[in-house]
Amino acid sequence: MSEIETGAKAKAEHCVKIDDMEILAKLAMAGKVSKPRKTSPPPPPKPKGLAIGGYVLFESLILQKFIVRRVIEITKTHVILKPNRSSTINPREIGLPSVILASLDRKQVEQMERKINRLQDKYLDSLKKLRQDHLSRMRELIGL
Repeated sequence: MSEIETGAKAKAEHCVKIDDMEILAKLAMAGKVSKPRKTSPPPPPKPKGLAIGGYVLFESLILQKFIVRRVIEITKTHVILKPNRSSTINPREIGLPSVILASLDRKQVEQMERKINRLQDKYLDSLKKLRQDHLSRMRELIGL
């Protein structure tokens, strides 16, 4: 092989390497090409008598107040609630008879919660005052 042929061959190899580098650079600049995602099968149909979503107002006997919580689903017998991370007392489900109000409109349920809690506070304050008055009268009668 002559020097010209060897030089031409080396130049051709060098050009191929440069072309490969350009292709690699373009691929690097283009970013990752994600694989097509597999689609999950559609969820199974819900049986009759089952509702999903919305908000419920119910009485918490432990806290002695009314609470609004988001609903995951409602069946014929109970309500499954979305967990509330900020609450230490965190029921996951409640019986359907303990639900006072259920609605898709959060504002409506929260408005009712405020009204009921306000009225309950007034009632408990007046009850406390009546107890204090009754105790003071009994002390007067006894002579303490």
